[in-house]
Amino acid sequence: MFISGYFSNAFKLGTFELKNKNYKDIFFGYLIDCDIMPKVNLGPDHNFCDNDTLKPQGTFKSYLWSNLLTTEKIAITESGNYMVQATDKYGCESKDTLIALKLTVPALELGPNVNICDGTSLVLNAGASNLPWLWSDGSTGSQLTVSHAGTYTVQLNGTDCKVSDFIIVTTKPSPVVNLGPDIVAESTQTVYLDAGAGYVSYLWSNNATSRILTVPMHLITATTKGWVKVTATNGCIGSDTIILSQPGMAPLKSTGNENTLTKLEQQDNNETLAYKIYPNPNHGLFYIEIANPDQLKQIDIFDARGNLVKTYKNVISQPLEVDLSGQAKGAYMVIISEDKLVRQFKIVLD
Repeated sequence: MFISGYFSNAFKLGTFELKNKNYKDIFFGYLIDCDIMPKVNLGPDHNFCDNDTLKPQGTFKSYLWSNLLTTEKIAITESGNYMVQATDKYGCESKDTLIALKLTVPALELGPNVNICDGTSLVLNAGASNLPWLWSDGSTGSQLTVSHAGTYTVQLNGTDCKVSDFIIVTTKPSPVVNLGPDIVAESTQTVYLDAGAGYVSYLWSNNATSRILTVPMHLITATTKGWVKVTATNGCIGSDTIILSQPGMAPLKSTGNENTLTKLEQQDNNETLAYKIYPNPNHGLFYIEIANPDQLKQIDIFDARGNLVKTYKNVISQPLEVDLSGQAKGAYMVIISEDKLVRQFKIVLD
């Protein structure tokens, strides 16, 4: 094949082979006008987000990017000019350039999935942004307070980039504490408030930490509110309140300054002017020396779970011998009730 003359366009010479059983191999030639062939096209200059890629329109045999990569698409790692040279199946080459602006968007991380206690709430924080957030409940603030199990999602509005995250919230049961109905009792009586067994810790309004709180009613000189908080093994907290009064006392005021059960004194050391408990720790046998037995009304001993182990009344002999040798090793609370206060001591059986 022979071609001569002047051509204003770019041409490529192509060939194809024809095989026939009656002829020897025959080759034909043809011209490809590259100027009229589809050109590589990166599209208009525009903004890109994290993890966005750039891919030319059309299908070509090979690619060569300005960063020397030869893949069909590349990742946009930074703002700048991106150029590609593409070659089609006929050998025609074309180039295109795009100016990319990589957008900076706020980081979003709601954190790992979380398990909250029933009756409590959790504040989800998407972080600061000049653009509005959109939560799964339709709210648009940077924070969302949730108190129920569910999947909560948030995304950033007003940007070309997709910024979103989700978190799964589950719930675990909170302990239910019941101190019973409010109590009206005579001054000569002693009330025992039981917060229930099986909890990890107890905290009363007078800072006592035993399961059972002993309240001599003569200390209740006005209608008084007491409360207890317990912590379960799953870490959840439960609470309850109770009103204590003597017959004829005025109802509890609701002014915010009502009486609270804080008069019951808690003693954590074993050395006071009034009492001495020894030895501590011990193997189950110990002694209580009482300086003023005429003020003593009752001695109660509870184990670490709040179970009443022993009770002593009308103590005369000194010192009082206490035998817990049949009890398990561990911590015990000695509650000493006097005429005007209650003392609390901790002993250890080893």
